[in-house]
Amino acid sequence: MKNSSSKSLENDLPFPIISLESIRPSSLNPPINIKLNNQTGLHCLIHIARDSPRPDLIVSVLTVTNTNTSNTINNFHFQVAVPKNMRIKLQNPSASDLPV
Repeated sequence: MKNSSSKSLENDLPFPIISLESIRPSSLNPPINIKLNNQTGLHCLIHIARDSPRPDLIVSVLTVTNTNTSNTINNFHFQVAVPKNMRIKLQNPSASDLPV
C-alpha cells in the first residue's frame, strides 16, 4: 500500500494534447540556439511557446536544421532526459530525415 506522498507522477494530471498549429512563439523568450557540432552540421533552435494549457507546463518546439551541404541525415531521433520530479512528453516529429 502506497501513501499519498509517494504517489507516482503517472497518477498526476494527464498531458494535454497540443496541436503544432496551435503553438505560437513567445515574444518575451527568444529561441534558444544550440549549435551541436560544426562537423555534423546540425543546428537546433528551441522555441518556447507563448501560451500553455496549464500554468505548470512549458510548451516548446525544437527545430533541427541540417547545414551540412554534402550529407542528408537519415533516421534522426531526438531524446530527452529530465529529473525524476519532472515529466516530459515528446510528440511525433514532422520528419526523421534531414535533407541537405
